[in-house]
Amino acid sequence: LACMLTGCATTDTVKQARGEGTKRLFPQEQMVVHAAVAAAAKARNLDIVESGPEGLLLSYGVSWRSFGERVAVFLRIVSPRLTEVEVVSRPVMGPLNFPRDWEIAMLDEIDRNLRGAGGRSP
Repeated sequence: LACMLTGCATTDTVKQARGEGTKRLFPQEQMVVHAAVAAAAKARNLDIVESGPEGLLLSYGVSWRSFGERVAVFLRIVSPRLTEVEVVSRPVMGPLNFPRDWEIAMLDEIDRNLRGAGGRSP
């Protein structure tokens, strides 16, 4: 009942938010970017809930800022060596949160991981 009244994010609702997130292009193959996303999740203490070639679904637990967040990272091949990454973040309990800006934090972490792996990002 509380989730219905406050707009809780579930794994399904964050997956359905594709197209509503922050996007960035990376000049790398999809598999390389996928590995950088997984490493970024680990570095940011996000749990991987689901993982596939088209993206990852992540979860962040309760903290002093929020009751937790769901983060979806979608990967789309633009060309063989260009991958679009979209990050969508939703708080578990909407109006009662002060969540981190996971979209920018994750994209920046992915960029650092790719640069560290010898990759170049715009």
